[in-house]
Amino acid sequence: MGFSFGSSKSKSRSSSNANTFVDPNQQPYLDDIRSQTRSLYYDEPMPVEGVAGVNSTLGDALDAGNQAGIIQGNAGSGLMGDGANQAAATGAAQNFASNAMQGDAMSNIGTSIGAGMGYAGINRNVHAATGGGVNHRMANDMGGNASKMNAASNNGINLGQAQGIGGLAANSQAASANGYNSGLATQAGGLASTANVAQNQGFNQNNLNNYINNDVLNSQIDAASRDVTRNLQENQLVNINSQAAASGNMGSSRAGIADGIAMRGAQEQIGDISAQLRGNAYNTALGIEAGRASENAQLTQGGNQFNASSVNNMTSQGLGIAGDQAGMNAGFNQQTNLSNQNAANSMTSQGVGVAANTASQNADFNQQSNAANMGAQNSLIGQGYGISANQTDANLNRSQQANLANQSAYNSALQYGSNLGQNAYNTNQQNQQFGAGMSQQIGQTGVNNMQVGQNMMNTGIGLSQSVGQYGRDYDQQLLARDYQEEMAPYNSLNFYNNVVGAPNNLSTANSKSRGSSSSFSLGIG
Repeated sequence: MGFSFGSSKSKSRSSSNANTFVDPNQQPYLDDIRSQTRSLYYDEPMPVEGVAGVNSTLGDALDAGNQAGIIQGNAGSGLMGDGANQAAATGAAQNFASNAMQGDAMSNIGTSIGAGMGYAGINRNVHAATGGGVNHRMANDMGGNASKMNAASNNGINLGQAQGIGGLAANSQAASANGYNSGLATQAGGLASTANVAQNQGFNQNNLNNYINNDVLNSQIDAASRDVTRNLQENQLVNINSQAAASGNMGSSRAGIADGIAMRGAQEQIGDISAQLRGNAYNTALGIEAGRASENAQLTQGGNQFNASSVNNMTSQGLGIAGDQAGMNAGFNQQTNLSNQNAANSMTSQGVGVAANTASQNADFNQQSNAANMGAQNSLIGQGYGISANQTDANLNRSQQANLANQSAYNSALQYGSNLGQNAYNTNQQNQQFGAGMSQQIGQTGVNNMQVGQNMMNTGIGLSQSVGQYGRDYDQQLLARDYQEEMAPYNSLNFYNNVVGAPNNLSTANSKSRGSSSSFSLGIG
């Protein structure tokens, strides 16, 4: 037999804290802040501060500066080569001037005198001109240009020409009337369609649905329900929450039931308002659709009757037009045939007269041409002999004058050649010395001009770049202002949130509990 003992003890402790908030008077403002925040988040993206880009003026200035740098680099490289060439050219110019100072003037003078004697020797001998006498061949050639006179002959009337003119007119034929043009009448009547009986299509269910469900009616329902919603949110729910807060039952099931009953009553009132407005709209739509169906049937029936009447009228008009056309065509054809016959007779008579006048005129013109040719031949022969004699005298005088002029030119050329040699030597020496100095001056002037041009180009690019940068700064200011305007709703909402503040704690509840237990057991076995 044995004994056993046992014992146990336990302790427990718990605590809880409960806070109730928000102030009901603060709740609408917090809801407004959250609604505006949600709208900004979903409807409008957050503004992004912009950066002004390079405008066209600044871009052109930068591009011009880049091109100018390339040009200046290439120009500097070329300028170094030009400087080396100028140094060589200066030495060459000095050597050239030195050689010119050491030249032999007497050798140049001798060369010039020899050139003058050679020039004068071209016309050294003077010969007297002789006349060739009368040029009979030229006179005969001029006279041979005229032909002998021949008598003209009259060939009489050209009957073929007269008959051809008369044949231009057609023979007269009697016109015949073809009667009514039944095809024309049939086509005129066919322009109208056959009348049909109109049918009433009944109500249009789609139109009825549009009348009872549209934006205008929904807006009216919302407007009519606004007072019910406002009373629920501003009066009933506020009173229920105030009473619950005053009695310490805020957040309890009883307060929740009261809120549910109040919201159910508001929803039922809104449902009654919606049902009444939509019912009125449905009744109105039934009347409108019924009237529209009746009007469509009446209008369609009237249109069909009008079309049938148009067929009859246009067919009758077509028959009248066809009859009038047939009579007019017969009269016009008869008049045309008679006119053509008269024209044939008249034109044939005129053709005979034209052919006779043509034959007579041709004979007169030929006779006058033959007489003129004979007179021209005699006149040209006489002129040819006179021109030949005058040319002989003129040739003798001009040849003698040329020989005398050549002798005088020979003497003058000798003196001119001597002067030319001395002047050429002096002028060449001065030109060579002037060229040596100008070579150096032109090279230095080119370098100076390049430097001036470079400075002017740099100044222009700097001004253009300053204008472009000013425009870019102004664009940056505009972008900054736009960013501030786009941030205005967010800044205003942030200020509004700071004014309202964080939710206020209305009540605080604390609870604590403590417990302990012990047990003892005895066992025998």
